[in-house]
Amino acid sequence: MSDPPPRDGDLAETASWPLMIYLIIIIGVFALGVAARIQASAAPNLQLRPDQDVVVYDRYSKELARFHPEINLIPLTLEEISPILVDAILVALDPDYLAKEQVESWGTFAAALTGRMDSVTPSITQRYLRLERGEPDGRTETFKEASQIVSLERAEQRNSILEAYLSSVPLGRNAYGVEAASLAWFGRSAADIEIGQAAYLASRISDPDADPFSVDGRNRVLTALYQAKLITEQELIDERSTPIGDLVLPDTSFQVSDLDLSSDLVPVLEKMYQELSADHDEKDFVTGEFDVRSTIDLELQHRVADVSLAFKSLPGIADVSVVVLDDRNQIRVALSSEIGSLWDGQVDARNALKSLYPAVTADSFNWSDRASPVQLAEMFSAVAREGRVYKTELFLEIDMRNGVAKPIAHDYYIADEIRSASENTDELADLFQMSPGFRTTDQEIEVLGLSRFDPSSMKAWYGGTSERNAVSVVVTPSLAASGSGNLAGDAKRLARIVFEELHRGG
Repeated sequence: MSDPPPRDGDLAETASWPLMIYLIIIIGVFALGVAARIQASAAPNLQLRPDQDVVVYDRYSKELARFHPEINLIPLTLEEISPILVDAILVALDPDYLAKEQVESWGTFAAALTGRMDSVTPSITQRYLRLERGEPDGRTETFKEASQIVSLERAEQRNSILEAYLSSVPLGRNAYGVEAASLAWFGRSAADIEIGQAAYLASRISDPDADPFSVDGRNRVLTALYQAKLITEQELIDERSTPIGDLVLPDTSFQVSDLDLSSDLVPVLEKMYQELSADHDEKDFVTGEFDVRSTIDLELQHRVADVSLAFKSLPGIADVSVVVLDDRNQIRVALSSEIGSLWDGQVDARNALKSLYPAVTADSFNWSDRASPVQLAEMFSAVAREGRVYKTELFLEIDMRNGVAKPIAHDYYIADEIRSASENTDELADLFQMSPGFRTTDQEIEVLGLSRFDPSSMKAWYGGTSERNAVSVVVTPSLAASGSGNLAGDAKRLARIVFEELHRGG
């Protein structure tokens, strides 16, 4: 008996199969071609960048200092890491990672093409690539990532990839890599990690956003270690009963561990570090992903430091602070014994402003009750700039290692009260009639300024401006000094020397 003739639908279905197979082959060939191009143009490598410094330059590109966090990104081999830590991380992230030689290429590309790359737990190789390049955005980036995974695993052994990953993975407390994390969390090397500590760090990798004092993640890793027969039942019981607070050290803020600089630059560089840390991603900062061109004039900074040191040695003077701003409130000199002496309130702001002009209030500058040396310089700068109060800056440009430069915008607002005074020649002259300015000795440079003794702080201050620069000086008397003496006159004399240094050579 012969088979019945095929129906029309069956014919259509039969005819479509060759077409589908043909299309799959075409897509596969195209995908492989794209993959080859991506691999050729963006082959990843395992070159870690430990000890990458953030370099700080002055406004003329002379090196000021290097910020170097010395406990971060310390490369380790697997033999230098406690075996239980390696085991804990593997069971938490990718238990079979070292058991396989390489990722299967066709499966990886197929997952990328079908959008399944994020539907499975990422491998160690994938995690490492994402440390360097971030998570893919869209189908094209996902396919690119897949090709990079294949390329990297063909070029490197998996234990080498694992070593690179463990040396650079972020683990909280500004620590990158298991050695830095072990020191930050436990105060010991990764070679000396114990079972509970290993499980804790592994949980930080698998769930970095989890509450650092929750036992859930740690206990899950401990259970996985027990199920893999890597720890005993008694070890599981003992470690699960240990509170996290007994396991980790108290948190401490991240510090600059190495500053290659002279002492007169310490406070201003500490301020730079604070601002950079606040504005930039931890990893970019720790790995030295950018350089900084500051507003500081290194040669002038050192000249003013020399004259200030000599002045500070005079009887009755404990410390001096000096700030020099250019005509756009970029800090050319910032000099003091400690950071707080420059940016924290030192003298009564209301009295300082009243000395300048009765109509000016602290609200004109958004000040608090006490003015810092930086703010005093800003105040006199505003007088010379017809009421323009520029945002005071320490940076001119941030240069990223990827070639992108970020210039700093120097914005300003108008202090109407000061502008009004500046526009009236007679009133402006009255501002200084009780304490007239001076002309520098070797240049015909007119300087308008005021010097006062502040009884509330027992400090004297000077504020003044030339056409090009504003200067503030705050003098702190020694404990042995009695009364105000002539501290205000001392502040003015130091300011005169500073202005002479500023205008040396024109």
